[in-house]
Amino acid sequence: MVRLVGFSLLVSLAALLGEERDVRYFRSEKAFLSGVEVSPEDLRFRSYIEARYDSTGKIVRKGFFTRLNRLDRFETFEYDSLSGELALKSLYSADSTLRRYTEFGGGEEASEKFIRYTYGVSRVRDYDDRFTSVEHTAKGNPHVYRFYDVNGSMYGAIELKYNDDGRVRQEDWMVMPSKKVVRRYVKSYDERTGETDLWEYDSTLTIVNAMTLDTDGRAPIISLVAPADSLPVNSSLISYHLKEDLADGTLRWDWIGGKSDSAAPHIVNLITSERTRGKHEAIELRFAPQLTDSSIYRLTFSGTGESGYPARDVILTTVPFDTTPPEYSVDAPAYSNRPTISYHLDEALSSAEVVWVWEQGDRDGASPHVIGLSRGMLEAGSQDSVMLGEDVQLADGTTYSVLFQGKDVAGNRGPFLSVSGVPYDTTRPEIVWQSPDSAAFVNS
Repeated sequence: MVRLVGFSLLVSLAALLGEERDVRYFRSEKAFLSGVEVSPEDLRFRSYIEARYDSTGKIVRKGFFTRLNRLDRFETFEYDSLSGELALKSLYSADSTLRRYTEFGGGEEASEKFIRYTYGVSRVRDYDDRFTSVEHTAKGNPHVYRFYDVNGSMYGAIELKYNDDGRVRQEDWMVMPSKKVVRRYVKSYDERTGETDLWEYDSTLTIVNAMTLDTDGRAPIISLVAPADSLPVNSSLISYHLKEDLADGTLRWDWIGGKSDSAAPHIVNLITSERTRGKHEAIELRFAPQLTDSSIYRLTFSGTGESGYPARDVILTTVPFDTTPPEYSVDAPAYSNRPTISYHLDEALSSAEVVWVWEQGDRDGASPHVIGLSRGMLEAGSQDSVMLGEDVQLADGTTYSVLFQGKDVAGNRGPFLSVSGVPYDTTRPEIVWQSPDSAAFVNS
């Protein structure tokens, strides 16, 4: 079976045949190209070509007959419905077995992949006049893709080699006319598991990629680093790793709960720079979605690798989106001989810091003292008289300001709170006995 690129732009063969208005006959290919016709009466027992045309004068079918008036092979022609230009020419055996087809113009997938990889270009707009010829094996499998420029010169080819069971075992990308291999895929199918091991080699025949295809032909190309499932986020920043370039890539945010988002689903198609092999860390997508605060989404990352295999989808089932800063309150004792605070958190925090800053009294050269709260101190709710780390050495006889700031799990920073005038005193009180004197008598 042959997959036609841009099928929606092609006029179907059935429709064209239904609009046939003219049948002409030619003795040979040379006569056909020269426009020298023969009448049906003059065909007799010699070989000939039967050409069928639609109502606009475009050829839609070309049959090659032997001198015994038997069909040997035939070609069909399909056209772009917008431009009217020839888009696809196919050659069939008499029994309608596809032997070869040629695609013309931009949008042809195989040549686009070849050009992007071989010549290092991200777009192939300048190559719209190219065309591709695809030769099939006797079993109907694509065997050789040949790529031609506007002048008919072959600039590249992709050759496929098959096992006896009809599975591709090797795929070579060659630059013409030198026939230099610039890319090679080697594949090994495991009948027991149904999986396929795939190795990619560069122009030096060095392995640059290795992966295992699922039983459904999907490859583990995409690794999503951030966001993580079930953890809130406050932006659409994303981190991921690609094992190979993507021919196409899509991220989709589906609303599943929380505050309603009438604009969902949000679908983002990655641009070329976002589809390159390697790490993409904390990037803002070119066409980043506008998500809704307090909404919950399901995120799906899908795509197709340059090798032609669909990537295994990466799905995060729950991604809360939160841009609201956390709310909390804090207090410190009127007098203290230990670094102690009390606070209330409306939601769990990912981090929080308490800072003791010298305000007045004996000078504290080590100020400010920064104390990070441990995980157990970050849960939602009230914490009363929490004593902070014993390694914090505040200065006796000094008055401090106590500062507090936290950040929620989504990364939103809360308000910066301050409690001023907090004295710190560790000196024992001194008592001077004045009366009564020892052994004295008292009546009150």
